Amino acid sequence: ADTTTLKDHVANHIENYNETPETLTADAGYGSEENYTDLEAVFGNIKHNMNFKRFMLRGIDKVNVEIGLVAMAHNLKKYSLAL
Repeated sequence: ADTTTLKDHVANHIENYNETPETLTADAGYGSEENYTDLEAVFGNIKHNMNFKRFMLRGIDKVNVEIGLVAMAHNLKKYSLAL
């Protein structure tokens, strides 16, 4: 979860880029419209372009693994396009 890994990620970012990460604006907290529109594109891409509409497995542990694989595929696809 993001809440348990944030400190490590920020420390790694500072170490790798010698700068602190940009902060969100005060009104861009959880549930803000700005964050919603950013996430909407990700979920739209996963649903439409990757044709992921339903979980194939049942049970919270299996669903966590399945969504983790989908998220990794999305990130790898995005990373490969950036190269």
